[in-house]
Amino acid sequence: MTEDEINSIIEKASELKNLANSKVEYHIIYPAAQELYRIGYELVSECTDIPTDQKEFLSAVYLYESLDCKYSIALKEKKFSKCVMISHEQQNIIKNILTNYNEEDLIKEEFVQLYQYLKDHSISAELREYFPIGLYYFEQKEYTEALTNFRKSEEILEMRDFSNLSDNFRDNYELNKAIIKFNISQCQIGISKSKIINKEFLERQIIKGLLESLELNRKIVLKSSDSHYAKMIEGILSFLGTVLEHSINSWQTIYDYTRSEELFELMHTQHSLRANAILKTTTKKVDYLLFYTHGFNTRGEWKNDLTEVFTNMQNKTDINFVLVPWDYGKFKFSFFSQLARSKAIARFEERYEDALDLYGKTARKCLIAHSFGTYITGTAIKQNENFTFDRIIFAGNILSINYDWESLKSRNQISQVLIEKSTNDLPVLVAKFLNKFCFQNWIGYAGRFGFTLTYDYIKIIESKSGHSEMLTRKNMIDNWFPFLTN
Repeated sequence: MTEDEINSIIEKASELKNLANSKVEYHIIYPAAQELYRIGYELVSECTDIPTDQKEFLSAVYLYESLDCKYSIALKEKKFSKCVMISHEQQNIIKNILTNYNEEDLIKEEFVQLYQYLKDHSISAELREYFPIGLYYFEQKEYTEALTNFRKSEEILEMRDFSNLSDNFRDNYELNKAIIKFNISQCQIGISKSKIINKEFLERQIIKGLLESLELNRKIVLKSSDSHYAKMIEGILSFLGTVLEHSINSWQTIYDYTRSEELFELMHTQHSLRANAILKTTTKKVDYLLFYTHGFNTRGEWKNDLTEVFTNMQNKTDINFVLVPWDYGKFKFSFFSQLARSKAIARFEERYEDALDLYGKTARKCLIAHSFGTYITGTAIKQNENFTFDRIIFAGNILSINYDWESLKSRNQISQVLIEKSTNDLPVLVAKFLNKFCFQNWIGYAGRFGFTLTYDYIKIIESKSGHSEMLTRKNMIDNWFPFLTN
């Protein structure tokens, strides 16, 4: 088999694949294209016209294309786990090629073009793990599932370097950013129609996301004359107008939150009198996402006090607090079960991720935990490098006295910590007994005896309050609220 004959097979495969991509009704062509790419992949190794050191490269390209067709088939059949596996295979192919080859190693110009093709598709292979699946769920109006996949897609685009991509693909990914942000806003609108709390905050996040999508599209329009981008801008402005018209926030609040002149102009087109009433000198409000959870064998009645205190306090400040209480249930004998503890940690991880999926990034994420809740959340943070909290308050904590705060700090997972430490904390004394004499090495006793090392970013409040007596309204007002908001 000569190189020209292989090229002829691949050209036919590409023709079929492009045709299948062009219209939904041509989907049935994908298997034929996949088979031709597979044949090309197998024949490369037998071809004497292709230099030996180039064969692996070409084989990888044709395998990537075969998998591309296979992915489209799996997506159409809604076999999403298969889609994820194929995406991983494609990512590994690209990674190996980019690791083992440089452009100067490739003799022929067409090989260099294929190399750039794989480089350009390096991000596409990652996005395919989430974005098309998100679109499917969105079409089914399963907004929570769709939002999770769109958020992961958004994270990929925000974390990747576009500098080594060709101009067309760089612009394409900028457009993808705008589309994903728009899709996220639409999912949030869908979720907001269900029975959830903090709808006012969610609406503000929706508006902020739409404004970010609008800004990205305006940048793209400056580079491209494609009418699609201009239509996208029209769609976003129309969507923003609809949200404003039915807003559950006052326009003053929305403007305070975004400080967007673009939005102010849109408000004028909606209703000039209402827009003129906005005071442009007001202070922009800051977002706080506050997670808080209770201790062992209790449902944490203090959480109700905290909700009321923080709601009242934030009304006197320039803060938007979104309160995210978490209840993991009562632990009795299951307290000693590693499996039960791991399940509780996994549920907190889900709660954290669900909240960030729904609300998106906020200026500050905070955490308050008591007793056994400190073990659950403290373990979850250590296990997940993407878990970040700007402020943490731990009361009656059962963390190890050697808890590795420094690693969390070095990974920018934490900023400041407040520890409520009591020399009269009886349950923590029991925790020390369990650790020393009952082979319960997982449990610590820092809530009574402190940490082995001192850190300038950890503030210790020492008292004789016992295990739960620091969970008072007065302490929340005098110490907790100022610490979180300073």
